[in-house]
Formats: sequence, structure tokens, C-alpha cells
Amino acid sequence: MSAVAISDHQQVERIVNQLLAALQRQFPQIRVEVTYNPPDGVSAWVTLHGTADEEELEQVRHYGHKITIPALENEGIAILLLSGD
Repeated sequence: MSAVAISDHQQVERIVNQLLAALQRQFPQIRVEVTYNPPDGVSAWVTLHGTADEEELEQVRHYGHKITIPALENEGIAILLLSGD
């Protein structure tokens, strides 16, 4: 077995892809946008474009908050939620 070093960017992409897969399984109706190396110093922004339905929006918001802290602390990935668009 050989070890392969991966770059920080590859690691962030891997984590983002895992987040996207989980989000799409949980909420296939939302649109997700990813911005790598945004200007605020984090590794990536994952923007969730939510639904106009308040109950559904609250579910998306709750899930987004649940995954934000570990993603931000471990990989510098910020989860953002925009409602109704």
C-alpha cells in the first residue's frame, strides 16, 4: 500500500462533495452553490438556496446549522442559507 499526499484544496473539495451529497439526499429540492477560496479567509462557502415554504426552510436551516460548526472548525467551510430563491 502506498500513501498519497493530498493538497489542502483537494481535502476541502472532498469534504464539500460529502456535504453536497448529504444535502442533496436530505433536501433534493434546494439548490447548492459552492465558492472556493472566498475573500473572507475560509476555504469555501457552501450556499444553500432555500425554498419559500417556511416549514421546509426551517428544516433546511436546522440541518445547515447542524453541519456548519464541524465544517467550519475542521475544514474552514462556511454554510450559508439564502431563503426563498
